[in-house]
Amino acid sequence: MTNADRIGEAELNAYVDGQLDIAGRVEVEDHLARNPEIAARVMADLGMRDALRLAFPLEPADAPDRTIAAARRLENALGFRRTLVPLRRLAAGILIFALGWAASLGWNEISRPAGQTALLARAAKLAEAVDVRLPRVPVGWTLVNAAMTRTQNGPGVKLSFDTPEFGLLSLVATDTRDVAIEFPTVRTKSHSSTVHWQMVSDRYDMTANLAMRPAELAALELYQTLY
Repeated sequence: MTNADRIGEAELNAYVDGQLDIAGRVEVEDHLARNPEIAARVMADLGMRDALRLAFPLEPADAPDRTIAAARRLENALGFRRTLVPLRRLAAGILIFALGWAASLGWNEISRPAGQTALLARAAKLAEAVDVRLPRVPVGWTLVNAAMTRTQNGPGVKLSFDTPEFGLLSLVATDTRDVAIEFPTVRTKSHSSTVHWQMVSDRYDMTANLAMRPAELAALELYQTLY
């Protein structure tokens, strides 16, 4: 049985719903990388899922930048402008409802230090300028810096994190303009590691003074926030 035979609607739906383990996600992502039309549909479904989840946001202040960036990434990378117009309108409607509800409950900047709020706002503006989607900050991690940087793919956004499990690490997000889905791949040299992965046309490169396995775990923390 080939990979194409194994991956059906049930597996794709489970992927969108986040119900697959790592091995299952890798298998589906390999299938999507070989089938751009199916990948386009799945990415649209992921965008719809994220939009619906905004009705009950955990971090409502981040919602506009995250949703707008996701819609722009899908539109630019996959080229389906007409397909994304209804999605944008639905997301906008949900945002108006969700943010209005959040404001009425007093959720603005709930339990977030002022310094983190300012850095997250800065990172969101940089991401919009570069046209790249940034991962969310994992629970327990602290964003310590956000800056513009230059890469071989053009301008990118560099984020620095302080983490309780892995220490200091940095992530560079760039727009490659090439569509691909790549699972995190680790390269280790001496006492440091680099990890790269790609979601549609957004490429992510993480560096840290970690061995291979801890570096992979740290990258997975960021990788899974992009779903």
